[in-house]
Amino acid sequence: MPSTLSNLAELKSLFLDDNFLTGFVPLGLFELKKQEILDIGHNQLSWNDGAVITPRNLFIYLSLKSCGIAGEIPRWLSGQKELQYLDLTDNKLSGSIPPWLADLGIQLLFLAGNMLTGVLPPSLFASQTLYLIDLSRNALEGELPKNIGNASSLDALLLRNNNFHGSLPKSVSNLSSLLILDLSNNLFSGDILPAFNAAPFILSLSDDHFSSIPMSMLIASLHSLNVLDLSDNDMTGELPLCLAEFTNLEILSLRDNSIGGLIPASLLTLQNLFLLDLRSNQLTGEIPSEIGNLPYFKFHQNNISPIKMEKNIAFEMASLIMIFEWKGNKIDVKYKKSFVVLDLSNNQLSGQIPSTLGNLKGLKSLNLTFNGLTGKIPTSLGEIKHVESLSLAHNMLSGEIPQSFVNLWDVR
Repeated sequence: MPSTLSNLAELKSLFLDDNFLTGFVPLGLFELKKQEILDIGHNQLSWNDGAVITPRNLFIYLSLKSCGIAGEIPRWLSGQKELQYLDLTDNKLSGSIPPWLADLGIQLLFLAGNMLTGVLPPSLFASQTLYLIDLSRNALEGELPKNIGNASSLDALLLRNNNFHGSLPKSVSNLSSLLILDLSNNLFSGDILPAFNAAPFILSLSDDHFSSIPMSMLIASLHSLNVLDLSDNDMTGELPLCLAEFTNLEILSLRDNSIGGLIPASLLTLQNLFLLDLRSNQLTGEIPSEIGNLPYFKFHQNNISPIKMEKNIAFEMASLIMIFEWKGNKIDVKYKKSFVVLDLSNNQLSGQIPSTLGNLKGLKSLNLTFNGLTGKIPTSLGEIKHVESLSLAHNMLSGEIPQSFVNLWDVR
């Protein structure tokens, strides 16, 4: 990145993000009096750790993503009183989150993928301007501040992959504007969750330590959900029939819990569902033949955008990551509708594989392993021509492998 950029005295906006620029970040960029927008993130730049920065301008938008910034969150940011957007994702920041950060009036704050420690300052949630907070992939700890519900403008709160513990504050239910709540991969616990007055569109509480929470307790007020991820907890009870009322639901992941009973046929009528992961529970009975009626699973899709909504800033600025089994390994997959998945593996399901599964031509992954399924493999499975992973192992199936399997991935 040429240092001569600092000669551009009239420069107001500079976007050089997502390239292959190398070398040190030119410090002269912070001396351009008229500059309001600077985005040089996602390059291969280095930061001069010994440099003293005293900006002569006031940024509105500042992205220094992946710029090799080490040490504490830079103190010079405390003078940026006009700052609305701050992205310091994937640097080498350490230390705690300073209380003065909440006084800047920031609307979108990205600090994910650093080495930040300590507790969240309550002042962060006294802000009436914050729309999005992404503190994922750090080493933050402690309980969530009790005043978290005071952040009335919050659209998205992403705290995944930290060391937060304790129960969720009751005030979480006051976040009436919330679209995304991702608290997964922490140490949260308890047997009661707050009752959401206005349900978020995406709720992810996977890989925590919630104990023995009946499914029926969770879903009383969550009918507007698009994504419900409660995997890797200790959920009990049966799949409630009212899940069929979640007409907006696109992703349902309840894997690695202790949910028993039958798979309700009514669940298999959801018009928008494209990822159903019920792996590693205690489900019993037969796979309902109605499974072949899952509307979205029946058609092959390409390049479908994520959820559309009136307030979509959270989805534009934050990427939701789903974790599930894919070809024998756990992987992270960005949320996209072209990835159609049905996983009922590692349960106690019995009976024959319903032939109606052959209707699900949009499937990319079908996993029925480790059950008690019997009988022949339906020839109709050869119709799932776009499937990339088909797993039927560890059952009690008999007969021959259907000749129709030669059609798999024959998409002419």
